[in-house]
Amino acid sequence: MNLNLRITPHAHSRMMKRNIPKKAVVVIALGGEVIEKYPDDWRGPRELMLGWYQGNPIHLVRLFDFDSGILEVITVYRPDPRHWKKDWKTRKKRKR
Repeated sequence: MNLNLRITPHAHSRMMKRNIPKKAVVVIALGGEVIEKYPDDWRGPRELMLGWYQGNPIHLVRLFDFDSGILEVITVYRPDPRHWKKDWKTRKKRKR
């Protein structure tokens, strides 16, 4: 099976706004750590990935379409320490 990586326009705009280079996105999309899975999303099974760029954590959401062989990066961001524990894998509980 051939694998094609696609970065959505939304993800591309987030990369530019957040100064996250394409090289980092590709490396994380292909070899990052899966920290959450969303198997029942209407677009198909998505995954939240954790990777590192210049010593800083980066999260991205990817979707793999088995029929087309396209691995799609949906969004990318630097996780906010107000919402993530220091391992950058675990969400903090929301205060009510």
